[in-house]
Amino acid sequence: MPNRATDNAGRAVDRRRLQRARALLEIFGEDCGRRAATIEELRKWVGAQPADQLQIRMNRRVHGIDTGIPRYRRKRLVLARL
Repeated sequence: MPNRATDNAGRAVDRRRLQRARALLEIFGEDCGRRAATIEELRKWVGAQPADQLQIRMNRRVHGIDTGIPRYRRKRLVLARL
């Protein structure tokens, strides 16, 4: 029987990889104005990018900073004016 904790951790890793892949494809689309036709084309484009800048852009995209979508919502007590 597989361990539930291991199974959940594996799913979390897969989810993060998928998010990073989507972010990379979106960045490629913004820079090139079209979708990548092949993996080789994407690989060449990634090789031509400064690694540190591409990493920063991907992190921002994955964590919702560039998209304008709030990733984390905090529930706060709101006091009504009387």
